[in-house]
Amino acid sequence: MKFIEKKSGFSLIQTIVAIVILALSLSATITLVTTVLNQTDLNKKRITGTYLAQECLELVRNIRDSAWKQNLSWNCGFSDEGEYLIQSHKSTTQSSTEKDICQNELGAKITTGSDGKLFLKNGVFTHDGSGKETPFERKLIISDKKEVDSKTTQITATCKITWDQKNQNPEIIEISEVLSNWQKK
Repeated sequence: MKFIEKKSGFSLIQTIVAIVILALSLSATITLVTTVLNQTDLNKKRITGTYLAQECLELVRNIRDSAWKQNLSWNCGFSDEGEYLIQSHKSTTQSSTEKDICQNELGAKITTGSDGKLFLKNGVFTHDGSGKETPFERKLIISDKKEVDSKTTQITATCKITWDQKNQNPEIIEISEVLSNWQKK
């Protein structure tokens, strides 16, 4: 007697259910990976924005301290309230006026202007349009000027970093510090 083995296979319904389960798990994985990549990019930009804001305040403090060392007015680089652009800078020329020295030769360059777009050239962020364009804009805002006997004794320096996100509101990072003339003469 010969026995015929019955070979069983997958039914059409089992195959369709397996394909649906596989498709759902793949789409969930792709969604998770996409979300992680987008969040990583956002976090990288937030960290860069925070560093740019901290650098801006450090440059303002450097200008204040360098002015003191040269017997200049402590706030000569940013004596008026308003918006400024600020970047690391080493001047190759010697300026003659106090304002030129304060805005060009104290380790940072301060200018007025509305275009705060930053460019990256050789690892340094700059406003001058050279290098690779970045999504970041940086502005220094001087406000809350306090005076005693017509001399400025205190200002608030706010560094504001903005950048656009795809299909979202722009991100903003602001860091403020109150600067004062603690070496009153």
